[in-house]
Amino acid sequence: MPGTRHIRTLSADPDAVMLRDLADYLVSGGLRAVIDGVYPLVDIAAAHQAFERGGVVGRQVVVVTGQ
Repeated sequence: MPGTRHIRTLSADPDAVMLRDLADYLVSGGLRAVIDGVYPLVDIAAAHQAFERGGVVGRQVVVVTGQ
């Protein structure tokens, strides 16, 4: 459907080699992350509200910390 918006999640536990390769790719300019907002898990409702308002330029990031 045109105009349909989707929410996708990404979860990763990268190892040192993966992080080094990703850092090299970022430094070379091969990858550009566009982040519109960063929210702690307790404010996930605010992240959803920003997404629903529209006009989002980049990704909404929800930070989940381990215990």
